[in-house]
Amino acid sequence: MAGPLATVAAHVRRELEELLAVTEEIEVLQGEAFSIVARIEALRREVEGLAGRAVTPELISVMTRKLVAVRRSADAVRMHVHSRRDHPPHVYLNSLGKLAEFLDEELRLAIDHFADVERSNPSALRRSEHGQVINIRIEEGSEGGGVGDGGSAHSAS
Repeated sequence: MAGPLATVAAHVRRELEELLAVTEEIEVLQGEAFSIVARIEALRREVEGLAGRAVTPELISVMTRKLVAVRRSADAVRMHVHSRRDHPPHVYLNSLGKLAEFLDEELRLAIDHFADVERSNPSALRRSEHGQVINIRIEEGSEGGGVGDGGSAHSAS
């Protein structure tokens, strides 16, 4: 029988895999952008609820950071969908595609981490991957218009 850590890690991993499927279709992602952020927050609270249940604070902190990185990417998607009317359609869709790629990457990193935790892999605590800071300029130009990538840097969280 799995302990509380493995049970929560398996649940979080499955939920993140469901969210990953949403990022594959831009139209679906647009419709789900607001609920994705809420689902990630619920998962974060579930992980934080492991405190005091034979789970080290360090491991809870690492798992929480993974979910915070996913939430930041999902929040960027949500904010862009919310400001949809502020941009020409081609610029909006190009930018949304780029943000979806960031979200996809963060989800994959988190899924891998929670799979390690689920399997009780000790490397789950040692991993030092951090989420990326999303830095994208949305340009309204006639020359292909779209995302001007201001680069990305690893966050220090």
